[in-house]
Amino acid sequence: MEKITTGRVLARAWELVRWNPAMALAAFVLLTGISVLLDEVAQNGGPRMTIVDSMASLIGQYAVTRQLIDGRWEPGSRPSILPLIGLQLLSTLAIGLGLVLLLIPGAILMVRWFPSVPVLMARNDGVIAALTESWEMTRGSGVALFGTICLIYAPIVACGFWLAWLGFSGEAEGGLVESLVSNLLITGGVLFGWYAAVAFCEVSAPPSDALEEVFA
Repeated sequence: MEKITTGRVLARAWELVRWNPAMALAAFVLLTGISVLLDEVAQNGGPRMTIVDSMASLIGQYAVTRQLIDGRWEPGSRPSILPLIGLQLLSTLAIGLGLVLLLIPGAILMVRWFPSVPVLMARNDGVIAALTESWEMTRGSGVALFGTICLIYAPIVACGFWLAWLGFSGEAEGGLVESLVSNLLITGGVLFGWYAAVAFCEVSAPPSDALEEVFA
């Protein structure tokens, strides 16, 4: 099997976007719009309902990942959104704790669990099984995946530094333009990350019409 590289994963992810560009565009516009709207509500004195952002992102990830798997892989039983919520809560807590305490363990978990969502959706064997399978799938591909993650989420990191600089310099006004630019960058990075997770599963499998065999 051809060696897995950052370039191969990113190229396949872009191929997935072009496979159904309408879905990618709809998700991008909808998720960005929700975040901008919530920012505007907060700027006008209302609460910043982060939970709405989080739920919209979960629903979007579920819908996009399921469409990709159902459309490109062999049919099978798919889980509801509830296991995805459990997986995200567990993995986010573990990765966050690892990053806060020692940094490197958190980065390792982020890399090894990167394809856990499509694994969960394809296998429908539960959260722990998906995390375990993801760990095994990524063995030997850590460097390629780390590079993939760094490149995909670079816009989000850059956005964070930009907003921090505006805050420290006193130039931040919390206006519509800042909200739109920051949310475009964040949504773009997050959304492409979902595609890259599915892309990694595909490049990890030998050429086959039944890509789901990678999880057999």
